[in-house]
Amino acid sequence: MSAPPPLSPDRRRALHRVAEVITPAVLGFPAFSDADPDDEVTALAMVELSRDMNDVMAVLDRAARSEDVVGLLDEVWADDPDAFSRTWLFVVGTYLSTHAVWEALGYRGRVLDPVRPGEAAEHLDEDLLGPVRSRGPVFRHAPE
Repeated sequence: MSAPPPLSPDRRRALHRVAEVITPAVLGFPAFSDADPDDEVTALAMVELSRDMNDVMAVLDRAARSEDVVGLLDEVWADDPDAFSRTWLFVVGTYLSTHAVWEALGYRGRVLDPVRPGEAAEHLDEDLLGPVRSRGPVFRHAPE
């Protein structure tokens, strides 16, 4: 998957204005612009959500020309709920993927915690799986 071009300065400002509405800095949580100051997570999210970025960029272009971001988001919600949802997913997904927000949540991140030898066996009770195994498969093949 190729990386989309970086955000233009106008789109970056628009993203931060939109994000202030969707993910405001409250209760010890950082603003979007503080959570991802170098746009590193934003760039990763743009790659992961590349299929949605045309809609997101269109919303950001409209936001760059708008004085009233809240009103604009209301319009987008009414006129094109899919574009609104894709923009919301991009903003919230990016925000929740930053280390600054992880710290505010008390989330340690993805920590390697391998299963120790014999540990899995302690949690398995063959009596629980017995009826499922004896029942056998319960699916149907899809028609061709």
